[in-house]
Amino acid sequence: MYGAGMAVIRASVLEVDRERPLSAARVVSEELPEPGPGQVRLDVEAFGLSSNNVSYALLGDTLGHWRPFPAAAGWGRVPAWGLARVTGGDPALVPAGARLVGYLPMATRFLLTGAPAPAGIEVTAPERDGMLPMYRRMRRIDTDPAWDERHAGVELQLLPLAPLAALLSRDLLEQEPSQVVVSSASSKTGLVLGRLLRAGNVRTVGLTGAARTAEVTRTGAFDEVLAYDRTTSVRGTGGTVYVDISGDPAITRAVHEHLGPALIRSVAVGGSHLPGTGTGAGPGGSAGPPGPAPVRFSVGRRETELLAELGGATLDRLLAEARATLVGWAATWMSLRTTDGLDAARADWRRVAHGGPPGLGAVVVRP
Repeated sequence: MYGAGMAVIRASVLEVDRERPLSAARVVSEELPEPGPGQVRLDVEAFGLSSNNVSYALLGDTLGHWRPFPAAAGWGRVPAWGLARVTGGDPALVPAGARLVGYLPMATRFLLTGAPAPAGIEVTAPERDGMLPMYRRMRRIDTDPAWDERHAGVELQLLPLAPLAALLSRDLLEQEPSQVVVSSASSKTGLVLGRLLRAGNVRTVGLTGAARTAEVTRTGAFDEVLAYDRTTSVRGTGGTVYVDISGDPAITRAVHEHLGPALIRSVAVGGSHLPGTGTGAGPGGSAGPPGPAPVRFSVGRRETELLAELGGATLDRLLAEARATLVGWAATWMSLRTTDGLDAARADWRRVAHGGPPGLGAVVVRP
């Protein structure tokens, strides 16, 4: 057994009450077994905390996000996107000292079961069976020349967002729209999508709350930024696509009604507000908005499709190009706040779960 004879290793883990995930959380301690063949122990250096994690908690049963990191009955371990260092285990999997980024628990350390992959580790633990590739990959960054430690906090925030923006913007740009209108433009998802679309030379319009129009404008993500109460000011240009990130049916209906026949496609993204199925039906089965029925975009499903269609090398290049476009730019406007320790992170979890920090702010936890 690898590392036999070593002292007992313990881990602290942040858990939430699955019945009340937005308000009840605790930190528990547990002993980690020694890693065996095909396993490594990872010490978590940092992870991002955002509305993305709230989506995992609210949709944990629906999308399977409680399975990867099992907890005691009634409790759940909300996954995060973070950075960890290998501190023990099977050197045939990855050497000690290697640093990896990916999908991990809000914990001080954890065990990972996997197989070597070109860019790092492919997780093979049965708890992740059936999960999409993005949730089963840990990418090495100590051998990645594009990794910039100065922007590590930004990279962690972009880990789940850059693939979504890269793949969705690719699909939208292939359709050659005249303009793309994006709701929740102050969210990090909206901002990175707007930036990639604008880089693809399509006109972009961001919709957000009136109090946030100025800060969104300053990021340069959109050609035009409008408050929700000015939706009727959006140009009725034929060939317009709408991307709904807000998850608010009233906003979607207002955009659809205003654009009318100019709207050729409606895409639904997100999950922190427990959206419907994306079939176009409103609450309680009522009729959806006029025009094209909103279709939900799944980044994981689209990644799987493009992997089969384009191959791994081409897909990796597409994602790397998006990352290169986004990281330095996002570092100019993203306001990072660092929290030390999981006990302090509990308070941040409650703040994030109830709407903070704002779209241009982000929390990085060093457990």
